[in-house]
Amino acid sequence: MLSRFQCGTIVDFKAGEDIKNNDIYVLDPITREVRKAIDCDEWLTCQLVYVNNMSLNNTIDFCINKGEMCRCWIGYLVL
Repeated sequence: MLSRFQCGTIVDFKAGEDIKNNDIYVLDPITREVRKAIDCDEWLTCQLVYVNNMSLNNTIDFCINKGEMCRCWIGYLVL
């Protein structure tokens, strides 16, 4: 069971709004953009992503502006 969590899938998505780096967001099912969850049901029904952007000089930028591409790890909610 642990092997499922030892490797991950990294994908690039566009930010649908201004978001913070190193945080968990949902992937909008219609626009396929990363955004904050509107209500608690979206945490259970939408795909979760962990945003982890690294800049070219290996420093972490704290804010990703709307429309920019962001590097995301596909996440799963385990209850």
